[in-house]
Amino acid sequence: MRLAARLSTVLVVGVLVTVIGLAAGRALTAVRQTPEPSFEPFAPPPAASSNGTLALPVQCDASTALAGRFANFAWSPDSSVLAATSAPSGESLERITLFYGPGWKAHDIGPGRGPRWSPAGVLAFERPDRAGTLRVVDPHSGQQVAQIDNTSAAYAWDGEALVFFRGNELRAWHDGKDELRAVVGSSYVPSKPYLARFSGDGSRFVVERRENGKIAELFIGDTKDGRASPLAPPLAYSLAPFGGRVMFDYDDRLTLFAEARASATVMKTEIAGTFTGWSPDGRRALFRTSSSALLGWDVMRVDEVARTTGGSAGDVAFAPNGRWLASFSSGSLSVAPCADRAADPRVKLTRDKAIQLVRSRPDVLGVTKIEAKLVLWAELERNKTRFITFGTADTSAPVWLVGLAGEVRRPPNWNPPVGAPETYPLGLYALDATDGHELAMTITIGTWWIGDGFDDLHEYGTLPPAWTPPTSPYPTPVVPVDYTVTAQGQSAVVKSEGGWSISVPREWFVSSDAVRFGAAVLTNYQPDVYGSYTHVVMPQAPARMRVTLEMWSNDQHLALGAWTDGAFAGGLTRAVSARSTTTLAGKEAVVLTDEQNIGPPPYGQQISRVWIVPRDDDTMLVVHALPFDSTALGNAERALATLQLASPAAAPRATVTKDAAIAIVTAPLIGARSTKPVPIARIDRAEARLVRWTDIRSIVGPFQGPGPGPLSAEPQAPIWVVAVAGDLGMTSGICRGLTACPSPAPIRWSVSFVDARTGAVRWTQSAGAGDWPAFFDALPDQPF
Repeated sequence: MRLAARLSTVLVVGVLVTVIGLAAGRALTAVRQTPEPSFEPFAPPPAASSNGTLALPVQCDASTALAGRFANFAWSPDSSVLAATSAPSGESLERITLFYGPGWKAHDIGPGRGPRWSPAGVLAFERPDRAGTLRVVDPHSGQQVAQIDNTSAAYAWDGEALVFFRGNELRAWHDGKDELRAVVGSSYVPSKPYLARFSGDGSRFVVERRENGKIAELFIGDTKDGRASPLAPPLAYSLAPFGGRVMFDYDDRLTLFAEARASATVMKTEIAGTFTGWSPDGRRALFRTSSSALLGWDVMRVDEVARTTGGSAGDVAFAPNGRWLASFSSGSLSVAPCADRAADPRVKLTRDKAIQLVRSRPDVLGVTKIEAKLVLWAELERNKTRFITFGTADTSAPVWLVGLAGEVRRPPNWNPPVGAPETYPLGLYALDATDGHELAMTITIGTWWIGDGFDDLHEYGTLPPAWTPPTSPYPTPVVPVDYTVTAQGQSAVVKSEGGWSISVPREWFVSSDAVRFGAAVLTNYQPDVYGSYTHVVMPQAPARMRVTLEMWSNDQHLALGAWTDGAFAGGLTRAVSARSTTTLAGKEAVVLTDEQNIGPPPYGQQISRVWIVPRDDDTMLVVHALPFDSTALGNAERALATLQLASPAAAPRATVTKDAAIAIVTAPLIGARSTKPVPIARIDRAEARLVRWTDIRSIVGPFQGPGPGPLSAEPQAPIWVVAVAGDLGMTSGICRGLTACPSPAPIRWSVSFVDARTGAVRWTQSAGAGDWPAFFDALPDQPF
């Protein structure tokens, strides 16, 4: 069976979602607190045993088949009850069956499908006779707690709150109250043909639309605020039954989204086996190998999670404590007990013997350090390109990886690069743990095998905690945001200090650019999903839209057409394939299709729609919409129709005094702010002039350099230009490129440009001709 099909099945098993009908758009009704006559109280399960959670990896014995045919199932949080949807026969309705462990005796509790457990053990499921109507029951008492009508048949527990969709509303039920949590964007309302699903912990939701059985659109969102990001449609996806991880299957790769906004991708050629489910904690994606081993991928590494007796059929789901493994295949459901795994009988070679075998090799001429680790062959397969020779072994086979530092002769059959030495200081050898024969080897230069080459690998038979991503994998702005965002109905108005404002859909995301004035990035996806807000490269995703607004300089006061010719001239990496005119904010504007090739395809080719409109005589507003063929381009064009231009805010005033600016520059030169010994400079003269940002063009040529570009500061922003002369040290004499190496020369003067509001040194220029910068005395000294 193809992985895509398996993932689709696991989606039903792992997250336990059955979408039969949608009730979006119906009138909101009250939650019923009393059971209807059709629900009959049932006997609660026996008290659960207090068995603790097993440490992974585990050994699972032969499974026992449960009588009946089933559509999906879910483990209770204490691992003592397995709730399953019994598949109907004939015209009968689906029913919820509870299997009480450890004997797994069946107890029918009535019509229902798609069971979901809360952390406290409360059970929610959908009524099969009324699509979109949910029942909440307490298995501890056998009584119905509530009935919730008119949902979109997608639901999950976020703690003890049951989250669900009703039309375009994301709602939460808790303690008898049904409350609005968020209103979702119009492009991903879960009504036909859009279907919604939730992650196991209710923190995420996925909305998909299919055409001819294939996913045509897909959004991934956060249940805290209801906002979602479009992704490139995968072949299939799977949500972990516990936690918030989601895995997407594409043609050539698998992408795992962890709890934070970070994601990891592995090529299918780099991981062995067939996807089959999730580890007990929902943090490792499981892959079944040909030897009945279940390997777990947790973003950073691949480890063996379990070994099964006689294999496991179909898709699997562990109980949260790891003591039971349920297997689901073609409607059949079975349960196998699991226990701590004993020593692997395949490991017949001891650590000392593995080290001895490597020491005695004829190509090992000397050893200063040698260590061995028992690892999984699958770990080495992911990095096999680093090895000179690489054999074959079962993906779950244990191998001894022996690393040494010393002197190793290069292999005689190796075709080394020209000028390669005869011996190397590092050797790495993989030996079969059963008989010691060599499986792989490599040599290199260095002092030791660090990182995932050796030091960071964990011993086989122990499973470290799954990798947890940082809160945010990308940097945040380092300067204050120079725009405001105000909600107005279903829109959000973004107003910039650069003199522009625009209205975008309220569910869009607004972020800043840390080094540009009057700029903002507007996206219909969360920026950290695929990269930071300052990164322009974006993978292909037809429904994604990234709109950047930037203020560019026009200090030469060129006409719109002439300015555009210079700013968007073609070259080796840029081409303009279309050009026309339009009207924006009541002014004539130019529209371009701008193609940039900044790397290998497909991500390296970035084609944008660009609008250029004068803000005033000195500046241009440049708007990029990426990608140009996005299905959401119309949303960007509608947003641009609301663009308004105004005069920029009043010029900011200086808050840093002249004496303070001079001290900021001279203190490091004389060692006043250093705790370490530094060469002490001799300062004979130090002066400062307060200028506007645009005045600096007299120093560097045309404003912002030789051509137009985004403003890095407000044109009227105050800048201290601080000149220092004296004995300031020597130039480095470092060679650059193929030119002759310069001789070190004394530094007689330097000029620093200090932000007069923050005191930050923006850049420094030094080592020019003469004893004083020729341009300094001609600078104006602004009276602000």
